[in-house]
Amino acid sequence: SAWTAPAWMKDIEDWYIPGSDANNWQGTGGSLKEKYIPTYAEYLVKYLEAYKAEGVDIWGLTPVNEPHGNNGQWESMHFSPETQNEFIKKYLGPKLKASQNGDIKLLAYDQNRDGLEHWTDTIFGDPETAPFVYGVAVHWYESTFKVYEDVFERVNEKFPGFAIIHTEGCIDDLGKPAPNGVTDPEGYQESGWFDNDEFWWNANATDWAYSVTWEGVKVEDHPMYTPVHRYARNIIVSLDHWMRGWVDWNIVLDHNGGPNHVGNFCGAPIMIDTASKNVYYTPIFYVLSQFSKTIRPGDKAVQTQKQLGDLGNDDLHACATINSDNLLSVQLLNTTKQPITYNLQIGDQFAEITIAANAVQTVRVQL
Repeated sequence: SAWTAPAWMKDIEDWYIPGSDANNWQGTGGSLKEKYIPTYAEYLVKYLEAYKAEGVDIWGLTPVNEPHGNNGQWESMHFSPETQNEFIKKYLGPKLKASQNGDIKLLAYDQNRDGLEHWTDTIFGDPETAPFVYGVAVHWYESTFKVYEDVFERVNEKFPGFAIIHTEGCIDDLGKPAPNGVTDPEGYQESGWFDNDEFWWNANATDWAYSVTWEGVKVEDHPMYTPVHRYARNIIVSLDHWMRGWVDWNIVLDHNGGPNHVGNFCGAPIMIDTASKNVYYTPIFYVLSQFSKTIRPGDKAVQTQKQLGDLGNDDLHACATINSDNLLSVQLLNTTKQPITYNLQIGDQFAEITIAANAVQTVRVQL
């Protein structure tokens, strides 16, 4: 996913324009100049071919990362659903199909889940564009707890042949001082995450919109959160509602969550103190490892039915997958501070199982 075309292809002739008093804090990444729209498609195809020449086969591509932009905080480039649809239909789709990378999986969109349906209606709904597209890519930054499974259900009902893949998520703005317009600046700036599992297993993290007073932001969707819960909940609920794949943003970062040229420090599965050489495998590493070992490529999702009884809606989450050997893997998350005993029923058989407090659990059953 390119974050932007080269600056000379864009109408702002720069990587991005930061927000400032002069533009009422409305920064931008700009858009492609009309004359360079075909050139950008060729640019992406040549990028893929250059990697292939070095023995690297890239399986998927999006036209650009975050086409809504990021208000000029770092490199970006804007598309609307309509302009990206035309770009794929007339330029990128045909060029990819005619290239040596004709089997690459082209994913549209590549931004937050709440805005997904306008994009799928426009792109999947165009019979000339749809044959070029494998699916749609989504991120998670519009809420620290919502998964938007209702959106996935509607998209799948309308366009069942297309994939939904999560292509980016992270613990963003880690340790960042609170900007203007934050009502809880002390809570906004995290600390104590390195080599400290307690940070990751409890509600210590904030995101970019925690306690902000900015116009247009639903601050109630951005409470302080538990990092492990956010990851496990998002993966489990997404896979239970038509998500085909889930990709973290980072693999390894330093102990600050960088390096990063604009100060957007983040959490990661592995963090390293570059001075002491101490390598910290965060709890996120073990959560992703557990899921990745028990959910393998080619496995199929089996939708679960949950009867929560006296439990709250966010207390216990579950999803299930089955492999070619009929081995069923059930992934569970207990977000409470108490163990939960539940009945796992498969057909006419059931077993009583207990999941520990504040835990991620995998149950495997040979069918």
